[in-house]
Amino acid sequence: MRTHYPRTPHLPWSPGATSDDVRLAGLRDLTGTEVVVTEKLDGENTTLYADGLHARSLDSAHHPSRGRVKALQGRIGPRIPAGRRICGENMFARHSIPYEDLASHFYGFAVWDGDHCLGWDRTVAFLRDLGIPTPPVLWRGVFDARAERTLRALRLDTGRQEGYVVRPAEGFPAAAFSPGTPSGTGTTATASTPSAAAPCCSTPCTRRTRTSSRSRRRSPRCSICCWVPAGCATGTRSPPTRPAGTYRTAVYCCSAGFR
Repeated sequence: MRTHYPRTPHLPWSPGATSDDVRLAGLRDLTGTEVVVTEKLDGENTTLYADGLHARSLDSAHHPSRGRVKALQGRIGPRIPAGRRICGENMFARHSIPYEDLASHFYGFAVWDGDHCLGWDRTVAFLRDLGIPTPPVLWRGVFDARAERTLRALRLDTGRQEGYVVRPAEGFPAAAFSPGTPSGTGTTATASTPSAAAPCCSTPCTRRTRTSSRSRRRSPRCSICCWVPAGCATGTRSPPTRPAGTYRTAVYCCSAGFR
C-alpha cells in the first residue's frame, strides 16, 4: 500500500511559515523527551518501497530527475522488508540550495514499519546497511526550556542550509503524524510518550517560485516539526496559531529561507 507523507507543522518561531502552513503555539508536550535535530535538506520528498517509489504525490509522473533514485530503489528494493518504507529527499535536481558536497543523491530521514515510525538510531542503522546516508544531526538531547532557547538562537547559513527538523529520538505511531484532533478526543499523548515528542525543523528555505495547491488542513498531530525562514513561499500573512496544548503533534518544522 502506498502512503502519502504527511505535512509537517512549523515551530512557533519559524519565520518562513506562510498562511497555508500550520504553526504551533507552544512545545510543552516535548518537555522531558529526547529529541534529534537534523538539517532539513532542499530536495524532493520521496518514498521508497520494496516494489517501487513515489514523490510526495502518490501518482507522481516520470521525470528525468528521478532516474537516479529509481535506480537506487531497483538495487535495494529486494532488501526492504514487506510493509516497510523509506522516506527521504531526492537531491538530484537543484531546487534553491546549490549543494556541492553531497554524499548521495538520496538521503533518508525516516523509516516506517506499517503505521510505526522507527526510532532515530534504528533508522540510521537500517539505512546505513543499505548505503543510504541521513541528514546531518545538529543537536540531540532532552528537550527543556534551555534546549528551546538553544534552538531559537540557532543560526544557519541560508545559502547552504534549508533549515532543521526536530523529531523524537524514539519511534512513534502514524496517529501522531495525522490531521489534528483536539486533546481529550481520540488518541492523545503525554510528554513522557514518544508521540508527545514533537520534532521540529528549522529551514532557511530559498525557493522563489514554488507555490502550494494543497488545501489548508487542521493542525496535524505528529511527531515532527520544522522551522522555516522569513519570506518563505508566496504568502506574507502569519499562519494560524493553535492554542498550546490544544493540538499535539510529533513532528514540527521551522523554515527561514525565501521562496
